Amino acid sequence: MKHRYEVILPVLLLIVAVACDSLRGDADAEAAARGWAEAYFNYDYMQAMSLTADEDQPRLRFAASNVTPQDVTLLNETESAEVQSMEVVEGSDSTATAYITMSHVLQPDSIGGSLRRIEDARFELPMVKRKGSWKVRLAELPRSQRR
Repeated sequence: MKHRYEVILPVLLLIVAVACDSLRGDADAEAAARGWAEAYFNYDYMQAMSLTADEDQPRLRFAASNVTPQDVTLLNETESAEVQSMEVVEGSDSTATAYITMSHVLQPDSIGGSLRRIEDARFELPMVKRKGSWKVRLAELPRSQRR
């Protein structure tokens, strides 16, 4: 009987360790997605850059280069964008997709166009895990999905 416990106990500990690591991975992906969304949609591009995959950072620089003085004035006069809800769905150990609902989002209607306020916007953010850290992938700049 004692021999059985010597085999079962290590197996149970291994299962618990793997499950805890998986849960931590979900929390890490969620924290990265939330941090990126709060930074990006509040036009804190430097903070968003640190949570963006290296190969996609030029898109973020492009977005930053299109912010006008009028945009800055409008940003200073309005409420900050906030994450209302979020769901992260992992595709594999190194990929995930974050579905985020934001409030008080200011988005340009076109490149270089004026900002428009969206009270309730949903975004899909592809994510990738690089060197142990979750990063947002930007195949294109995020656009609000129809609700």
